[in-house]
Amino acid sequence: MKQNFFDLVILGNEPAGLWLAQQFLKQKTAAQIVWIKFPNSPGSYPILSAIAHPFSLELRDTIPIEFVSPKGSFWSGEKSFLDCFWNSISRSQTANPDFTVPSDSAPQIGFWDLSSHSLTGISQFPCPLGQNNSVFTAKYSKQALSLTSPDGREVSSNKWIINCSLFDWRLFIQSCPAISELFCPEEKQFESSWTVPMELSVPTPFLNQCLKSFSIFLDSEYFPNPRFESWPVESLPRSHETTLLRIWVEFASGTFPTHDHPRFKKGLDLLLKIFPNLQDQTWDFRIGTPAESFEKYHSSLLLPETRYPFLFCLGPYLNCHLPYPQGPLEAAQQLLRKWLPGL
Repeated sequence: MKQNFFDLVILGNEPAGLWLAQQFLKQKTAAQIVWIKFPNSPGSYPILSAIAHPFSLELRDTIPIEFVSPKGSFWSGEKSFLDCFWNSISRSQTANPDFTVPSDSAPQIGFWDLSSHSLTGISQFPCPLGQNNSVFTAKYSKQALSLTSPDGREVSSNKWIINCSLFDWRLFIQSCPAISELFCPEEKQFESSWTVPMELSVPTPFLNQCLKSFSIFLDSEYFPNPRFESWPVESLPRSHETTLLRIWVEFASGTFPTHDHPRFKKGLDLLLKIFPNLQDQTWDFRIGTPAESFEKYHSSLLLPETRYPFLFCLGPYLNCHLPYPQGPLEAAQQLLRKWLPGL
């Protein structure tokens, strides 16, 4: 791939852009598509089954989501719990989504496979983020953009998708400052908070109840604050002896939190309240990096188009008032119908 003009270029790892690439190739089998991969390439994405169905996403390991409070595990269709749930999975700090789940059934979550075999036919090459020794050069006209990688590969297209968070976009333009003006969202409008993973490798026998693959822990069963009293938790068995618990910790706007932030301690205290048998045990403890964390946004970008006709955005800030990743997927679907009429 020394020099090529592509029908579509995907820049980054968000699910909406990769879904768009898959669907574009299905409808236009001779299309040339390239995915410029960022580090931590996805293997699978957890997605609500109610979101996956309209986009024909095939999910594996679909399970109901449970709520866990100090009084035990349960599902409730009460509005307070649904509000807590939607805010836990949204990328917006002010989520009020027009999205409902029947009150007599628990929402389910599954995993959408985005490993290499599911992206057959799409050319790929990795892109280190924010490394000064890996500088891309760029040139663009009114209708197309070309990037040249440090090893001389040139990628040109009249359809580019910015398919990443604003944090990753800022890292990328450090390696390609020539394109910084192409997409420069108002920083105050999109000032973000963080949802940071906290991981603990704990001895499985001391988990005193069967924990689902994805749960939402509540500080209280009485009208919990959606942002600061609900804790999404993943349970990932590593062996018969060890389970990895990943707790997603919400923070207010500002800089990325330090390891000694009291929110991490509060999340750990809640975990020990739910699993008291862990209190006398030892475990490996790790706080995620910004690259592994989610940004949440005050405002929502409503349209994927930019002022440049060759550049579109499908990042998590797009329609982030909807449960993630419904908003970007809807915009990707609209682009697909615009580019390939008759779908």
